[in-house]
Amino acid sequence: MKKFDFAVQSITLITVVGLLLSSVFQNDMIGFISIVQFFLGAWQVLSCLVSLTQIKNADNRIKERYITYVVAVVVYFLPILFNNYLQVEGPLSMLYLFGPPWIIALYYYNICYLKLKIQKEKAHSFLDLN
Repeated sequence: MKKFDFAVQSITLITVVGLLLSSVFQNDMIGFISIVQFFLGAWQVLSCLVSLTQIKNADNRIKERYITYVVAVVVYFLPILFNNYLQVEGPLSMLYLFGPPWIIALYYYNICYLKLKIQKEKAHSFLDLN
């Protein structure tokens, strides 16, 4: 499951980089990137919650990173919940809508990479699926 999770995130991130590069030539990619961003975020939050329920006590470093990820997501969404009081417009709103979510997404991608790396170090043969 970890490999599948990492593969889905890799494909999504590569797609977004491709869209960003093509957006130099087309102006209407922001909406599509927003949709991809939403689904990647939902995928990562669900993956994180599932991983937190299945993590062992020996993986305290990874568990701390998962918890840091959850805290970052909550801190990011709190101002959005109180949007009536925080009106941000123009370039600042674009920076807020796209900057932190991608930083958080890359942080979670790094967590998944480290988890796979640890798993690979523990594997003794190609038949070892743990």
